[in-house]
Amino acid sequence: MDNERIAPFVFTVNETGERYELDFNRESVKFAERKGFSIEKCIQQPTTYIPELWFCAFRKNHNTVGRNTTDKILLEEFKGLTPEYFERLIGLFNQAGLATVVRDDEDEEVETKNSKVTVEL
Repeated sequence: MDNERIAPFVFTVNETGERYELDFNRESVKFAERKGFSIEKCIQQPTTYIPELWFCAFRKNHNTVGRNTTDKILLEEFKGLTPEYFERLIGLFNQAGLATVVRDDEDEEVETKNSKVTVEL
């Protein structure tokens, strides 16, 4: 697994001066998944699911920002996402989702010293 962390997506809306830091953590990924979001759906139905991904990316640091506001920022301020921005959000989503269930092999030595399980492969 690549150890390089993807930096949050940070931007400022010039008209209002509002600064946003979009990112995901375990809770925001669970929120998205409970709403039926998946990367596959986002690729297959971008008109529906890219705004959903965008909205869910606000949840970690700006959970009081409503869907109408996030849609307005996406569609009116950004005029949609560039492929680079889209890939960054997908990367942030995957990074947070996998971090909760997949760990680096480097962690294994530390974990096995005081582990409550024994694994035989």
